[in-house]
Amino acid sequence: AMVASSADGGGSASPLVWESFYWGLVSALSLNIGSVIGVTCLPSKKVRAILMAFGGGALLFALSIELFGRVLHTAEAAGTTAPVWVMEASAVIGGCFFAFLNYALNKFGADFRKESTSKSRFARLRRMLMQRLPPP
Repeated sequence: AMVASSADGGGSASPLVWESFYWGLVSALSLNIGSVIGVTCLPSKKVRAILMAFGGGALLFALSIELFGRVLHTAEAAGTTAPVWVMEASAVIGGCFFAFLNYALNKFGADFRKESTSKSRFARLRRMLMQRLPPP
């Protein structure tokens, strides 16, 4: 294993290595702490939804910073804004494509994957049909 050494060649790890180790340890422990909390005292559905939304947003933010930060540095080094415009257009097109696929799946039967959603769909269709039928 390679350990960063100090400038004087003493072999001690630099503060950056220890900070990296600390953040790696904190992020690794958070999974275990979260699983213990989830198993021992299950939060309400609302709290779980909030935590899942926060986690998804944090993951998306980290991915965006990782991917888009590189493009911004490359564009700055090259002295052009073309990669930034391509990146922004790709993000918008990707978001629209996701929204379209989500709509298409929900419109054309993706809700049949779960029994509860198919029951609510049939109940909604039945109500619509009953409203349209003339009274006897």
